[in-house]
Amino acid sequence: MVYNASMNQNNDSEHTAVIAVAISQSSPKSAATLAAVHDQSWSEYFLRTGHPYEAPTNIALPDREHYWQQQLLLAEPRDLAVFQAERENFVVGFSVLKKQRSDNLAHIELLCVMPEHRRKHIGSSLLKHSIDYVRDHGFSKILVWTMEDDNNSIQFFESSGFRLDGAYRKYPSVPKQVRYAIAITPW
Repeated sequence: MVYNASMNQNNDSEHTAVIAVAISQSSPKSAATLAAVHDQSWSEYFLRTGHPYEAPTNIALPDREHYWQQQLLLAEPRDLAVFQAERENFVVGFSVLKKQRSDNLAHIELLCVMPEHRRKHIGSSLLKHSIDYVRDHGFSKILVWTMEDDNNSIQFFESSGFRLDGAYRKYPSVPKQVRYAIAITPW
């Protein structure tokens, strides 16, 4: 599916560019690219926030590539969906949905965009595609976890209709995470 995202960083209607973003289901041959996007996206977050936590940046890229190959090869389509965003035939972001049929919920496990491609509606296009996918498959709610201090992610999800649902989790040496949710209404 191709999304035409209007981009206007100066709020000047005369200089609005339309950027085509192709969203497609990822395949095992995309593993190396997903690993690189994952690495750069997370590295930027931890550098920006100054958190000492090293994973996934402490995982060698070949190991992360192997991880994505396994995820894409072995995951049951009913349990996992991975979508990638491409601009000019280059993967610039991806989203990962894990599905829980028993609870009629879908979780956005990851939504990563290359740092140099942020604020260009790539994340919004991935999120819209993910929401449409969840709606098409009959799920009633999407959940997403984000770091409590990641104001960029919080603002992104809140502006897309997600609301803090009160759940949180804390792991050793990782910032506290908070959970956001959005109800999905049928077409």
